[in-house]
Amino acid sequence: MKNIMKRAWEIAKEGVKKFGGKVKEYFAMALKLAWKEAKRIATDQAGSIQLMGSEKQIKWAEDIRKVVVENIDGVFEVIERSLDENKEDMSERKFKFAQEGVEELKKAATDFIENEENAAAWIDKFKAVTRERNVKRAIFEALQNEVENFDIRVARAVNDVFVTADIKFLKGEF
Repeated sequence: MKNIMKRAWEIAKEGVKKFGGKVKEYFAMALKLAWKEAKRIATDQAGSIQLMGSEKQIKWAEDIRKVVVENIDGVFEVIERSLDENKEDMSERKFKFAQEGVEELKKAATDFIENEENAAAWIDKFKAVTRERNVKRAIFEALQNEVENFDIRVARAVNDVFVTADIKFLKGEF
């Protein structure tokens, strides 16, 4: 933590030299950049973001993360296949909303995988992958919860696609 604060002050001072102004005007953004640097360094050293939590949480979350990373691309392949299959049954506008939602979901999942360091957050979101026989469906169900945060039109369009995708997961068609 001390090193991050030092680095943040260094970055803020560099901003003053480059653009003028006062150090405190740059500090908030410099702190964000220093944290990002620290995460990147931790990622480079360990191969992924270091998780924080109790020893037991970290172990469980690392197991979960491994399963999610190995299977997330397959889950999105099924979702995209389902999107293509539903294209003819949707209006052009609704299809556009569905595409937008799937892309937004990919970005959210990628951001979570690359940046989430809280072991408890991994456990809360994906704990079903350690209990389910159908791991991809468990990941899919966790992603479904993210759709609730979308614009209502996007959420409705994505949910139509998810019905088809869920059937594929249930039948084992992936």
